[in-house]
Amino acid sequence: MTATIAIAFAILATGAAPWHGQNDKQELGRAVRKTESLDSYLFAERLALEGGPAPGAFEVTGLFDREVGWRCDVERLGRVYRFDKKIVMKHPEKGAWTLVAPGRSIDDGPGGVQMTAAARNLVPPHEQFRRLEERFRTIRKKTETEKIAGKDCAVYHGDLAEDAARDFIPPGVRRLMNHGRVTGDASAWVNPDGVVVRLRVHIEIQIASSDPPVRISAPRTWELSSPDQAKLDIPAEVQKLLETPQDDPTKKK
Repeated sequence: MTATIAIAFAILATGAAPWHGQNDKQELGRAVRKTESLDSYLFAERLALEGGPAPGAFEVTGLFDREVGWRCDVERLGRVYRFDKKIVMKHPEKGAWTLVAPGRSIDDGPGGVQMTAAARNLVPPHEQFRRLEERFRTIRKKTETEKIAGKDCAVYHGDLAEDAARDFIPPGVRRLMNHGRVTGDASAWVNPDGVVVRLRVHIEIQIASSDPPVRISAPRTWELSSPDQAKLDIPAEVQKLLETPQDDPTKKK
């Protein structure tokens, strides 16, 4: 008993044994890096804005294929294909597939500019997950696993740092919330293969300067499936546009 107590004090004094939460952070970090290295996957993203002047929700579904590109289907925006800096999307009035070159919009009207900006702001989930473990202020691995797609998944949960919580707010909403106080927490589910298959964040935004004060809740969830098994098929119309030479206005002549 005396020897055990002595060892415990020695560990506390020297820091020889890592803090349990630190181990959890490192485990999640390894899962994030493995997820970032996936060649392909299917995904779904859901965001809700509850309270405030413009409550609502939207959902994005899509497919990421590292060798080809990625596509997503967005409410009120339609299907969008991304190939590096190139964007292919349906013209809002003509209804035809249109290649949007870097630095340009699908249409000069306000609607076209907004649609193109929304398409450019889209990011595949693994990029949203980047350095996820560093964004937690506190983190713990739950003792119980939870099933996703029939597999027992480890669950990591904790509070987010304020800057990290702000990063999870979509750009269009973030601009409206610059003066608010932001708090948040997150949970990440890691499957037995070491891949993050679900990330759920819950953001609270309080704007005390408003009269009356505004409180907005923004739950946001990403889910990944078919890791390294999904394949992006490009429609013939889209492929033809990609093969057509286009000027890049962002490059100096």
